[in-house]
Amino acid sequence: MSETNLVEEVRAQCVPGTPAALVESMASQLRVMREARRLIETDGVMVRDGKQNPVEHPCLAVERAAQKALSELMRQWVKR
Repeated sequence: MSETNLVEEVRAQCVPGTPAALVESMASQLRVMREARRLIETDGVMVRDGKQNPVEHPCLAVERAAQKALSELMRQWVKR
């Protein structure tokens, strides 16, 4: 999805008057979250580290951080 479409997708969920910078920040976090999820789905939840030991996919932490940031940004600005 293009960045413009993602911003419009987020804007449609926001209350009128949501500052453009907040909409763009939410879209950015949503993009990071979706990309991390795509990589996890491609690679699996567990991957191998440099010593070939199984470890949690690093994108799980990225996805969680993006979800948390998005949730905090959306708290006051998304339609209920």
